Amino acid sequence: MKFIEVFVRRGLVPDAGDAFAAADRGAGAGKEIMFFGEDILAEKALEMGLIHRVFPKEKLMDEAMALASRLAAGPTRSIGMTKKMLNRSFDVDMQTMLEFESAFQGISVTTEDAREGVMSFIEKRPPKFQGK
Repeated sequence: MKFIEVFVRRGLVPDAGDAFAAADRGAGAGKEIMFFGEDILAEKALEMGLIHRVFPKEKLMDEAMALASRLAAGPTRSIGMTKKMLNRSFDVDMQTMLEFESAFQGISVTTEDAREGVMSFIEKRPPKFQGK
């Protein structure tokens, strides 16, 4: 598996948020990716922080399905709110982020999944989240 930021090879600039995503990995790595358009093998992409796991091709679908199953079995509303917070964190200051977190905390504590999470802890059992 390889990754290519091909735009420079065609005399174009990145699109679809690629420059933002590459810059998030650090100025040096982002510039290397964008300026040279070289093929980046999966192991190098892992080292650069572009991806967080590498699996052999024959195990990829099984591993992807296992991760998807774990997410689906989790507190999906909480995961969704966390994703929104993480995505938002790139373009706000710390005070705004703390306010955002506070608002989502207020929402999350009212969910059935939050109640289930607390009860499962008290009862020393695995939680059974429902996405509610």
